[in-house]
Amino acid sequence: MKLKLEKFFKFVILFILFLVKPQESSIGYKHCPEGKASIDVNGRFSFDGQPYDVKKIELEECQHYTLSSQCFKKDNISFPNNATFHFNKTYDVSKDYYFNFRLVVYFLCNIITKHGEKKCICTSKYSIEDRCVTCGYKSSSICGFYGVIKLEDREFLTDTCNFLTHK
Repeated sequence: MKLKLEKFFKFVILFILFLVKPQESSIGYKHCPEGKASIDVNGRFSFDGQPYDVKKIELEECQHYTLSSQCFKKDNISFPNNATFHFNKTYDVSKDYYFNFRLVVYFLCNIITKHGEKKCICTSKYSIEDRCVTCGYKSSSICGFYGVIKLEDREFLTDTCNFLTHK
């Protein structure tokens, strides 16, 4: 009797999970069929009309599974001219996961002297969760990022600043 009850409850739980499974058309993520997905990303970061001094830009592909997500680096551009960047890439995709792209930008730090002490003022590592991806064999998605990233007066140890700026 106990075994039958356990089987019955397992069936009920599985049935409920089936009813509440996430829809493929959920906002923000698209399920990609087998084939290719292309993405064209461009942008510029500035503050008060002045471009940021960018150290490194990475493009990460994010796989979104049912209960977790995982991002890994796909591309990077070192020392982009005039703080502008551009990607135009096509990737093979699998039908087994939701995916999008995340843009990660690393900014240079400045070591300044305040009251006779050296302090490091840095902008934060900044990432954009890019949900503008179209799936299919001959489809592409263009995503533009034009905006202001606020400077954060964050104090770091000098060696951390040196590590970030000379990495």
